[in-house]
Amino acid sequence: MKTNPNDPIAWTMFVKSQTSFDVYEGQFQGLNKREYFAAMAMQGMIAGTSGVEALAMVHSSSYCETAVQCADALIEVLNR
Repeated sequence: MKTNPNDPIAWTMFVKSQTSFDVYEGQFQGLNKREYFAAMAMQGMIAGTSGVEALAMVHSSSYCETAVQCADALIEVLNR
């Protein structure tokens, strides 16, 4: 089974009332898998730092790019 980085991490179901029956429809909400994996990578990088270091990391594009690269690498391995 392949992992699509643009697939959502959650599927939301809601009921749309019709005249004599209910229709179930799905809706995607929130983060996609790539965004979620990148956020988890960023969380891991920040976890071992002080507050000042963490703030500097979040505002550094190189750490953000590294988090996205980690997400892409995980998706690549999952798709093998």
